[in-house]
Amino acid sequence: MNIRLLLLLALNSILYAEPEVLEQKNVHKLACGPCALINQFQFGSEKERSILAKLKGGTPAQKAKEIIKRYGQRESPSLRDGRSVFRNDGVACPDMLRLANWVRRDKSLPELGGDYLDRGEDEELDDHLPRIHGKLKKSIDAGVMPIISLRAFGPKYYDELEEWLWDPLGSHFVTVTEVQEEIVKGEKGFRFRFADSATGKVETGYVHLSEARNFVAMRGDQRNWEWKKDRPFLLVTAPSLRLHTQKKEWFLRTIITLNYGIYFGGSDE
Repeated sequence: MNIRLLLLLALNSILYAEPEVLEQKNVHKLACGPCALINQFQFGSEKERSILAKLKGGTPAQKAKEIIKRYGQRESPSLRDGRSVFRNDGVACPDMLRLANWVRRDKSLPELGGDYLDRGEDEELDDHLPRIHGKLKKSIDAGVMPIISLRAFGPKYYDELEEWLWDPLGSHFVTVTEVQEEIVKGEKGFRFRFADSATGKVETGYVHLSEARNFVAMRGDQRNWEWKKDRPFLLVTAPSLRLHTQKKEWFLRTIITLNYGIYFGGSDE
């Protein structure tokens, strides 16, 4: 094998090697949102990847810190309490969409759409699943890896009330890198892979509807929210996900919902 061929093979492996997932521990313990944005660029099309070179910083972690410094300190339009978009309780979902589009607008990239991924008022369970799958796949096919918010719920005992209540446990932004090509007839979920800044790896999960058990879940942020009933969101199962569910006793039920999406192609709203 000649030297020229060896060099071409080496260059090819560099250009087409799967990027390393940015870990939030290298940025900030609550930086899953900005890290998901960097991972969105890293795993996207050539046009998406080109944005990294335009962001200040020599490493992905430095670029995420620059996003926090330059854009994350703007006042939150969603929460309207005088505090910034990037704060000590994370980034609200609508603010995460704004954060992504502030960066994209400054770097001449098309802006993205986003919305809560709950079931429509008259939408059937069997229609909800393919609609969400279609949103994610459309964006991936366009070279834009979707950013999704995952949100966990579980029971909590309140001493002052002397009763158990259904409470939010934690939430987390990740970047979807792959979805199952199509939902097989009769299947009630789909496989997906995601870049997770909590583990620094590309992980695997399964999005599915809930037929056996009903549940309620919260739609909205810390300021503007409502409880929605009758299986309002799709559920997510993934071996790597925690979101504080691991802190609950083994006999208590917990769920993780597919809460919010940011992607190419607009929203339903």
